[in-house]
Amino acid sequence: MSRLPSLDSLFDEQRRLQADASRIHQRLTEINQQILYLLARHAQMESLRERPVTVVSEKTASPAAKGGNGAAGGSQRRKWFARGETAQWIGRVLKGSMRPGEVVHAVMEAKGYAGTLAAPDRKKAEAALHQAIITAVRTKMLVRDAKGFVRAGRSAAK
Repeated sequence: MSRLPSLDSLFDEQRRLQADASRIHQRLTEINQQILYLLARHAQMESLRERPVTVVSEKTASPAAKGGNGAAGGSQRRKWFARGETAQWIGRVLKGSMRPGEVVHAVMEAKGYAGTLAAPDRKKAEAALHQAIITAVRTKMLVRDAKGFVRAGRSAAK
């Protein structure tokens, strides 16, 4: 009569193999992300090499070429919405009570930002909309109920 492994030892072996498979999958995912990052950096470096270099002297440079408003780093802030535009978009898309996240997604769709922005830019635009919703609640343009939904407030209902 041959000795068969016990059921407990088979289950233990299965758990160990599944844990190993999970660790390997996680490591492969990390390596894949690193490869994608390196490919993107390489493509970025290639595009910089192909672009012609223009030299601007400090004396003849315009204020925009010198760094805009004098901010360190020289990059200008991206404005996703004009002054007051967020209130108009929120008013257009707000139907009854909606979650703030639903309002943000609806405005992004209506504005045309939904599928066109890169992930970092999309997150920045969404953050600007979330801040606009918070401001609208503070100014009572929107009212937040106990469940966290927002709806048009007293000043917007006129």
